[in-house]
Amino acid sequence: MRNFYANPVEINSERDAVIKVAPEYRMVYFAKDGAFLITIESLPFAEARAKAEADFIDNLRISKEDACRLTVAEAVPQDVDPSLAGLDFGLSFCRGGVYN
Repeated sequence: MRNFYANPVEINSERDAVIKVAPEYRMVYFAKDGAFLITIESLPFAEARAKAEADFIDNLRISKEDACRLTVAEAVPQDVDPSLAGLDFGLSFCRGGVYN
């Protein structure tokens, strides 16, 4: 896995790292939990999600199989789509991921 701490967008005092910010999504790593959050920031959801997931794999330089071993949540903010907000979609290509 690529060391995303080497060139992050931002790191806070808790060592949480903003890995990438794009118009369609935002990727964050939470150090305390060892977990990633991909926030889908635009619609249509399926297109933004596909871009975010591909970029997640590319940015971390891992396989889909390795990505599925990580703790990764995918979410949509209320202001982007209230009907999708509050759900954790997970990675679409992993077992347990929600296809929408």
